[in-house]
Amino acid sequence: MGIDIVTYRVRIGSFANKGHRHIFHGTDIDYRPCVNSSDIAYRALAVSLFVMMYMCYHHCLVTAAHSAVSLPMPNKDNCGFQQTAMLQHRICLLQGTSIYQETEFVSSPCAISGLVANYVANIAQRLLLLSSDVDLNPGPNDLDVKLDNLLQAVAASERRMFSEMKLSENRLMDEFNAIRINIASILSDVDLLKHENLKIGQDLHSLHSKQAATTDIVVSNECRVTDIESTLEVMQLDIDALHDEIGSKDDTIAALSNEIEELKRNHISNNMRVFGLKVDATNYQDQLKSIFINKVLKVANPGINWSEDDIKYVKVISSNDATKESLLIVTFRFDDDKFRVCEGRALLRTSSIRVGDDLTFKQRETLRSIHKLGKTGYFFKGKLQVKDKPIEPNDSRTFKSHTQPAVTDVLPGTEHANTPMEAQQ
Repeated sequence: MGIDIVTYRVRIGSFANKGHRHIFHGTDIDYRPCVNSSDIAYRALAVSLFVMMYMCYHHCLVTAAHSAVSLPMPNKDNCGFQQTAMLQHRICLLQGTSIYQETEFVSSPCAISGLVANYVANIAQRLLLLSSDVDLNPGPNDLDVKLDNLLQAVAASERRMFSEMKLSENRLMDEFNAIRINIASILSDVDLLKHENLKIGQDLHSLHSKQAATTDIVVSNECRVTDIESTLEVMQLDIDALHDEIGSKDDTIAALSNEIEELKRNHISNNMRVFGLKVDATNYQDQLKSIFINKVLKVANPGINWSEDDIKYVKVISSNDATKESLLIVTFRFDDDKFRVCEGRALLRTSSIRVGDDLTFKQRETLRSIHKLGKTGYFFKGKLQVKDKPIEPNDSRTFKSHTQPAVTDVLPGTEHANTPMEAQQ
């Protein structure tokens, strides 16, 4: 760091402001009111230069003034007028003004002398202004003391400023290093964020692809669902039609079942079931017919002359239990013969023989189902008659009935009834 102790400026005025002192403005960078200098030799040189300039200007102006006064000035002479105008123009050039700015021309030696005097006064004022820009020598003693104080102050200021600059430099370097570390960390974070953004972009692209595929699948499934719904509607219509057809078929089947049942009942209308008659299943039809006529028909209605022609067929159904009697199904040729036998049930009961109408398979299944419900019943003229099952006597009771026990097994695996009407079960 350096400080310029001595600064010199040499200013030559334009002499165009008509004697006014130069006033410093903020935009005037070429002028200062004074120039401070602590060097005696240079200050003396500056003063000498200004003195020489003053003498040169003074000599030139005085010579010009004497030359102008000595010229002839005839009145109303074109040649003299031209010389006077030329002199006036020359003086105006020295003043820095234009001859055309004057309203009157120089016409007498007195006017020229006044003009030269004013011009010399202006030059003197300018030279004083220039000489005031350089301070005079204040004296060697005062100058040395001030110079020493100034140099010491400058040195102290330099040291202080250097120390402060060092501290500032160190602080700035620390801050710069910290900023550089922060920038490196930020750049690392930026790289990491770029990598994460790239990965997120890839994931987003993958998700978009999956979403597009899912959308296609959803659209395809919606189309399939629409097709399935259409198919279901058609199938529902078909099912409804089948239900209607099945309903009509069920009605037809029910009607056919009723007809078949009616045919079966008509077919077995001449059949009679006989319980309590001991026969041998190996006997022939003639033997079975003879036994049935002698032990059943003649006992039930002895006034009729029964023959084997009155019986079409005798069927023996053996029981799984050897202690139980077999069941006989007898088919009469005429309905009247079956009715005459039923009239003699009371006589047959004295010999432990019971008779009843034959039942179809459906009627037997119906009776089994009501037996499971704790009921009992029989068919009378083709219609089911249901009643509660009688309470059987308890073995723990003191009084016991001495009546003859009922015959069991209406069919193989079933029980016989106690009354003639129950024999139809």
